[in-house]
Amino acid sequence: MKNRRVAITGMGIICGAGAGREAFGDALLSTPMKSCVEYVKFFDASRATSKLAAEVPEFDIKEYIETEKGYLDRTTELAFAGTSLALEDANLSRQDIQKAGAGLFLGTAFGNHGTIAAFLDDLFAKGPRFVKPVLFPHAYSNTTISMLAMEYGLNGWHVNFSSGGISGAAAILNAFDLIRLGRLDMALAGGVDSPTGMVFLGLDHRKLLSASPCRPFDANRDGFNPGEACAVVVMEEMSHAVARGARIMAEMLGGGFHSMLPEAAAGIQDNAVYRAMKSALASHGKAADLIIASANGSRIRDEIEWKAIAALAAEVGDLRVTSVKSILGETFGAEGPLQVATAIECMLSGTIPPTLNLDRQLDTPPLPIVTGEPASLRCKLGLVNSFDDGGSAISILMGYPS
Repeated sequence: MKNRRVAITGMGIICGAGAGREAFGDALLSTPMKSCVEYVKFFDASRATSKLAAEVPEFDIKEYIETEKGYLDRTTELAFAGTSLALEDANLSRQDIQKAGAGLFLGTAFGNHGTIAAFLDDLFAKGPRFVKPVLFPHAYSNTTISMLAMEYGLNGWHVNFSSGGISGAAAILNAFDLIRLGRLDMALAGGVDSPTGMVFLGLDHRKLLSASPCRPFDANRDGFNPGEACAVVVMEEMSHAVARGARIMAEMLGGGFHSMLPEAAAGIQDNAVYRAMKSALASHGKAADLIIASANGSRIRDEIEWKAIAALAAEVGDLRVTSVKSILGETFGAEGPLQVATAIECMLSGTIPPTLNLDRQLDTPPLPIVTGEPASLRCKLGLVNSFDDGGSAISILMGYPS
């Protein structure tokens, strides 16, 4: 079995902080710290409602597409922007990725939900004969990745992942496996989501949203703040990246995937986050010094992840932990890729962003969570956790480039 090395050579990010790596880095490491979460107005069937969320600032999609489009879903716009920014960051052209036979791997929890909502509004208001026909083909979850493949002339692997909050992490993990095993030399992998008013209402109805800025790992946490984002990373087989003179930003070293039933959360050996982290570390045989947690202020899932990290911290010793959900919001399918990008920024800059709004940890002894201001620490190995409310967890091990 082949075990080729996998390099990260570019990152494309568009999120509540803005577009591009510079805006992303500024949001994570600025002093004083400022969250991208603010009140956002959305419309339901009867009224305008405001909720705390991290919304992508206004941008011009024409800057990120090569051919004119008649209609694009908001999620697709974000994916085009993230992909274009990733290629620019990796110094790759359309011809370069065609020649390399690059694959496309994209995760999304909600898909093109804005188009689905618009289609249903038309259907209920006007009847089936008067629904706009252009909307229907844009309502599928895999429309976005198909349009990206057509835009860049890619006729090889392109796979859509729709697995809730772990969707983007699953896309990266699958791309890693295919490159490692020799099926691909290059891949664009990431995640995207843009929650609509309908999604807001559903989350609010389930009492998952917080009316205040979210408090990851805090004893008084009461929910999360949604966010929209797209994050795409360029992944290459190491010798392929070196041969073309690419900048090696990080190396993906391994990963783990596990799932559990909610009632199994009590025992640490049944804890999906713990098992995913252990699998990721076992794939490389070393201990991490940084964990980018999935914690978002949710009552149950934060407790499950806290227990997992506490157990791991007791085993590996020196460790630092942070969550960026209080800065960027809960971005669902984009969370794993955004957190991979966070780990890379931490390793390259030697600085770890703090977990905002954490006043009192949910249990004792306290975890080594970075709070207050960014912390200076040279990290060599980072674990990135992605966790879904359904009980599935992925952990990705990132390494400083050597």
